[in-house]
Amino acid sequence: MDQKTCLIFFGESLRPGGLVIYETTSTLYKQRFASILLSLPVPYFPTILTMKAIIMGAGDRSGVREAFNELRLEIEKYVEIAAADFQWSRDMSQVDSDIAIVFGGDGSVLRSAHAMKEKQRPVLAVNLGTLGFLANIQTENLLQVLKTLRLDNLKTINHLMLECQIYQGTEVDTRLCLNEVVVFHEQGGFHIVNISLAVDRLPVTTFRCDGLILSTPFGSTGHSLSAGGPIIRKDLDAVVITPISPHSLSQRPVVDSADRIYEMSTVGCGGKVLIDGTNVATITSSDRVVICRAGVSFQMLDLPGHGYYASLRDKLGWSSKIIEEES
Repeated sequence: MDQKTCLIFFGESLRPGGLVIYETTSTLYKQRFASILLSLPVPYFPTILTMKAIIMGAGDRSGVREAFNELRLEIEKYVEIAAADFQWSRDMSQVDSDIAIVFGGDGSVLRSAHAMKEKQRPVLAVNLGTLGFLANIQTENLLQVLKTLRLDNLKTINHLMLECQIYQGTEVDTRLCLNEVVVFHEQGGFHIVNISLAVDRLPVTTFRCDGLILSTPFGSTGHSLSAGGPIIRKDLDAVVITPISPHSLSQRPVVDSADRIYEMSTVGCGGKVLIDGTNVATITSSDRVVICRAGVSFQMLDLPGHGYYASLRDKLGWSSKIIEEES
C-alpha cells in the first residue's frame, strides 16, 4: 500500500503504542478504513498526517525535467506535490508544504533557498550537476529516501543564512544570502579595487584586491574556497572574510562570529554586489553593504550516510588519499 497518508490510532485496545495503517487513494481501501473507524469506541480519533512537498529545479538544464517526469508517479506514492516550478518564477513562501525536493546541482539548491524566502522548508537535494557539494543524493536513491521519511520525525540540519542590506541614498535593498556576498570593481572582477571593511561599526582595514568575499560556512566550499579561504563545517555559526588576489601578503582570510555586523564599501570607485552568484546591485563609493545574521536558517534533511566528512572525502577526492597500515 502507498505511504502517502497515515492514520494513527492510540489506545491499548488496539495495540500498546498505537497502530499505524497506511492508506492508498483506492476507493476499496477507503471503504475498509471507514468500516474500521465506525467500529471503534468513541475515545479513538484518527490524526491524518500528509507530507506535502514543493518541487524545484533548473528546467533549462538538460535532464532536469526529464528526471522529475520519469519519477513523478513514484514520488507521488510518498508525498503530495503541492507545487512544482522549473523556471524559478514562483514565490514558494506562499505555498503550504512540509519539505522541498530540488532537482539539479548546487546552483539549484541556492535558488531554492531564495524561492522560499522567509519560509524555509527542509530540503532534499537531488544531484544532477557535476560536483554537487550541496546536493546530497543521486536520482537512483531518491525513492528509497522518501520511503524512510516521516512527517512527525524529520531530522534536519540548520545552516546559517545572512541578511544583506544595500544602502543607496535613502533606499535600502534587503536580501537573503545562503552562500556569500561579494563586492568587486564596477568594471569587472579583473580590476583592482579598494574595499573598506568595518566590523560592529569599527574600521578593520581597506583591502586592495580584486574583490572581497563574505561567506557562510555553507558557502565556504564555493567561491571563497577557490580564492584560498578555509573549509568551515556547515553547521557552525561563523563567517569567512576572504580577499580575492590581495595586493598584500598580510591580508589573509579571517574567520569570525556570525553574530557581528559587517560593513563593506568601495573607495574611490564604484562596485558591484553579488549575492549567491547573482549580480544584485551596482554601488558607488558613498553606498554601504551591511551584512548580519538572518532571522531564518536554511534547512537540509539529515540523511544517514551523508555525514560532513564523508561528503568532503567524496567531493574532494580525499578517499583516494587514505593510507592504512599494512598488516
